Amino acid sequence: MSAVHLILQGKGGVGKSFIAALLAQYLQETGVAVRYFDADPVNSTLASFAALQTTKLELIESSDKGRRINPRRFDDLVEQIASQPPEAHVIVDTGSSAFVPLLHYVVSNEVPAVLSQVGHELMVHTVVTGFAAPPNWSSNWMTHGSWSGSIRSGGRVADGKPFLSR
Repeated sequence: MSAVHLILQGKGGVGKSFIAALLAQYLQETGVAVRYFDADPVNSTLASFAALQTTKLELIESSDKGRRINPRRFDDLVEQIASQPPEAHVIVDTGSSAFVPLLHYVVSNEVPAVLSQVGHELMVHTVVTGFAAPPNWSSNWMTHGSWSGSIRSGGRVADGKPFLSR
């Protein structure tokens, strides 16, 4: 079964693309086939790495009802994911402005179940931030206040080990 890594967080500038790039590097170094998608509507960081041959996606559209997922474009993404070999991994980097509509679409359309039916497991990776640090701590959240975790579809929690130590 292949893994689909969806990098999500509602706050900008917390390291989503950094996590996507680290994961990409790790998977490449271990010889795993990886397909990359950049769905950040504002900053296409992952797509800027030419060596990754990332596909840029425009999943979000604005309408009179606000920002929402374009269902045809998202369905195209799911079809591209479904066409990947069983041992391949897929990384989808997203932006903070896509967080609410993307998460809503994934949940309301049962995307984890759809992907599971075609042999792909959805893993949602997020950066947890926003705690109040004691006044004597450095303001560098990358050193003191950041945590990256993974939640797999079906509510199972990953083993908690940093992927670089596996």
